Amino acid sequence: MTAISILLVDDEDLVVETIVDSLSTYGCRVQAAAEGGAGLAALDDHRFDICVLDLGLPDMDGIEFLRDLRTRSNLPVIILSGRNMEAERVLALESGADDYVNKPFSPRELLARIRAVLRRTDDCSAEPQAEKDDGAPACYAFAGWVFEPETRSLRHDDGRADKLSAGDALILEALVTRPGRVLSRDFLIEYAQGPESNSFDRSVDLHIMRIRRRLTAAAGDQGDLIETVRGAGYRFAAPVRQV
Repeated sequence: MTAISILLVDDEDLVVETIVDSLSTYGCRVQAAAEGGAGLAALDDHRFDICVLDLGLPDMDGIEFLRDLRTRSNLPVIILSGRNMEAERVLALESGADDYVNKPFSPRELLARIRAVLRRTDDCSAEPQAEKDDGAPACYAFAGWVFEPETRSLRHDDGRADKLSAGDALILEALVTRPGRVLSRDFLIEYAQGPESNSFDRSVDLHIMRIRRRLTAAAGDQGDLIETVRGAGYRFAAPVRQV
């Protein structure tokens, strides 16, 4: 099995030492950066499988680092932070983080979270997609948008383009391939995270919120493209055609 390559951006020596020592025993390769600038430079020079990011960096806020990273990469990111307020977690997830772990933490739990995020990411890129007759991956057109699940890309007729996180792409894929059907939160979570997902996980609502923000501006008079069906789940309300 290929070792997991981790970029750790954290300035707390004890945290860095704990993570490097603990995860190395499981065969992970960890490169640490004590500042956001050094972490971004490392991204330019090396290939990583995932980033573990502290929010309280000495040279920039972790959210600033995350947003900068998202302009250049879809690298999965787990936030590891002592900021335990719900608003902080929501902001990090809305800014593109894939998971959030509070300090103090268990190294074994962190490793489990890393593996879970990488499974979701791998599933999104490796899961067989529908193909058109010419063998190209399927794309789905709706309300002026074209969504390509394989590359997680959204393109609008007005020239706008966006790239979704792995989780957001899987949730949108579930919706656009089943337009008009009500999909429960449990179904969407299992679709995105696999059968081992936690049925009490409500992160699907954050995925939906992020997707809506990307789509609402193009919806125009059509209203919300993703409807909330109270007590049941979500429904994709726009007509969808495969292109």
